[in-house]
Amino acid sequence: MAISSFTAGSAITAGDAVYLSSGNLLYPSIASSSARTPVIGIALDTAAAGSLVRVDNDGVYAQSSNLIPGEDLYVSPVQSGTLVSSSGFYEQLYGSPLFRANLSRVGRSISTSGYAIELKPPVLINKTP
Repeated sequence: MAISSFTAGSAITAGDAVYLSSGNLLYPSIASSSARTPVIGIALDTAAAGSLVRVDNDGVYAQSSNLIPGEDLYVSPVQSGTLVSSSGFYEQLYGSPLFRANLSRVGRSISTSGYAIELKPPVLINKTP
């Protein structure tokens, strides 16, 4: 488990997938923005802007619910900080006015309440009619 601390640039909730801005502030990640997609880890703390937040980038996050063991988890294209399954990602992308989004794998569920954090670089997905 690799845990680092960063200053929150906005409100962050424990369990959010987060990215580090060019100003070295932490924000919830979202797949609809190339600048906001590269996930550096999962927030372990709920914090207001200006507060320190611990981030895990290589452990097991066990505070989730309703997961399907073995399913990969990705950054949502429509909800900041939220993780979704691959089918959830495509449902959200095609159900939105977005033309493209960055498919960014964050981990794989290992139980109904936890997942292994396994960060992968984002891949741009263009929406086709």
